[in-house]
Amino acid sequence: MMATGEIMAIGRNFEEALLKGVRSLEIGTYSLNINKFKNIQSNELIERLKQPDDEGLFIIAELLRRGIEVEKISSISKIDKYFINKIKI
Repeated sequence: MMATGEIMAIGRNFEEALLKGVRSLEIGTYSLNINKFKNIQSNELIERLKQPDDEGLFIIAELLRRGIEVEKISSISKIDKYFINKIKI
């Protein structure tokens, strides 16, 4: 059953709760890895990150896998470095 914009994910730590939230989205993925971002260049992903949307979490994870610095992602997305470090794989 899909909600209208909110999820409740409880876990023993942030990472567990985050992945439970991702699973509850019912989008067919159980991780922070979405294949459609693999063929998009990093500069395009950075531009997309400037406008908040529902795929931002997955874009951040992809940029981290590509070695983009946490500080840069934080300054673009306005998300605290603590959370970005928790997303880091």
